[in-house]
Formats: sequence, structure tokens, C-alpha cells
Amino acid sequence: MNCTLCGDRAVILIREEQLSLCKQHLIQRILDYSRTVLEMIKPGGTSIRIAVATSGGKDSTVCLHILHSLLEEYTLDIIAIAVDEGIEGFRNIKLHRLKKFAQNLGVDLNVVSFKEFFGASLDEMVKLSLGKGFMYKPCTICGVLRRYLLNKTARELGVEYLATGHNMDDEAQSILMNILKNNIDKIARSAPITAIKHKKFIPRLKPLYYCTEKEVMTYALIQHFEIPVVDCPYLFFNERRILRRWLNKVEYLRPGTKKRLISLKNRISLNSQREPTKRVKLCTKCGEPSSEDICKTCQILEYLEINMDGG
Repeated sequence: MNCTLCGDRAVILIREEQLSLCKQHLIQRILDYSRTVLEMIKPGGTSIRIAVATSGGKDSTVCLHILHSLLEEYTLDIIAIAVDEGIEGFRNIKLHRLKKFAQNLGVDLNVVSFKEFFGASLDEMVKLSLGKGFMYKPCTICGVLRRYLLNKTARELGVEYLATGHNMDDEAQSILMNILKNNIDKIARSAPITAIKHKKFIPRLKPLYYCTEKEVMTYALIQHFEIPVVDCPYLFFNERRILRRWLNKVEYLRPGTKKRLISLKNRISLNSQREPTKRVKLCTKCGEPSSEDICKTCQILEYLEINMDGG
């Protein structure tokens, strides 16, 4: 299979476009997609400080590498943040490789942990939840507390944006999940840059928003990134995995399905005249941004009877 654009050996076939790309043209495609997102923040020659939320997985690793590649072109000041949830046999392995990757790029990596900040690791929290009826599953606890720590740490580090490795597949899955949950507000808010505005909330930036998971994976492979092949032991509890598998099957049968979901989201956003049903306020317990009087993090910690050490 040869590259459609230059005739060199292709490394990827993009079925919905009937397009084969070589290594260089794939890299160029991903860089151009990322430039499209960066143009939205209009740097204008002024340095912009961005923290990249990194986990050691392929998406956040590629995101960090792409932004570092565009560092001079867009006058970016890049740092990285990693959350150590305390998942034995998983996060420690990912972090070990991530630290080396960040060091090779010359990017400052800031690691914050559940144990140090909340007073308990995720493994310990899961055991507590099991003993209390398991109202909060591992992925819920992890997701809520990770977002809490990432936002708080990014704000304290003085960044203007928090970049994440979310790609088109992630967005398509989220749109479908919110359709099934009848959550129009969240669908309308989905975008390469979050529109939530609050002085204590760091806007999210998604440089890989227009890239498919296949493109991101291929980029990681051709760049020879050493991504540890290890699954989270709590993966079984992630409801998204079922939807992801189903959506991939539909995409195989009808190439372009994920892009059409993104287009649907854009139409919903343009046509929606709805005001957000929930406004950003400050949690009455910890003072962090929340859509409710008491934020989800504080609700989970109260359920688990954990007193936050780092607050």
C-alpha cells in the first residue's frame, strides 16, 4: 500500500476518506489538526502557558509530544501534570516510563497523588467503597478525583490551559453516551476548547480533537514511543468500554460514523437555544468549582469517610 499523496510506503489507511498516508504525511496531518485547535486560542506572539494532563498512555503521550513539536511555532510554555491514583501494578509502571519521556523532551513533570492529597490511594478507596455497599465504582471515584486534582494543580501552577489527550473517538463516545442519557447540555458543551468560564476553572484544550484513535496510535508507533502495555485492573467497571467496542464495530461497517457524530454535535450546539441548567459555583466545603453546592469529590470523600489531607 502506497501513500495517496506521494507514492511512498503507507503506514495507515483512512477508510472513510479512501486515503493512504506515509509516515511524513500522517505526521503532517496530525500537526495540522493540532494547529487548527491552537489557532482558536489566538496566541498572537504572546507566550501561552499550557499544562498537559499526562498518564503515560498513548493519547496523552502523543498530545505532549505534538505540543512540544509546536512549542516554538506557537510560543508555548509547556509543563506536564500526572496524577498518581495509587493503582498497584499499573500507575507505577506508567509513571516510570512517563518520567523518562518528559525528561527526554526537557518538560517539567509535576506528579500529584491521591494518597498525599486525599489521604488514601484509589486501591484503598475501592476497598472502603466495597465495604459500604459499592455505591461509587472505581472509575467514578478515579475520574472525579483526577479531574479535581488536575484542575487545582494546573491553577496553582499558573497555566492558562489544561491540555488533554482526548481524540475524536473519545468525543464520539461521549456524545453517544450523553445522547443515551438525554444530556443535551453536555453534548452542546463538547468542543476542542471548553466554554466553561470561572476564575478557578482552567479551560480544557484538546489538540487531538480532530484526530482518530487509529491515527494517534499509528503516530505513537512510528515515533517509537515506549508505551507500557498494561491495563488498569478496574477496567471491567468502565461502562464506556462496551460503548467503545460497539461504536468501533459500527465504524468498521459504516466508515465515517464517528465523524458524523461530531457533525451531529456541531448541529446541536448551533441550534440549541437552551441555557445551561447548571451554573458553575464554588463548593461550600472545599471552595473548588462545582455545579452543585457540594462538589462530587467532597460527596465521594464523605461517603468513604475520608478527611481530605491536602485541602
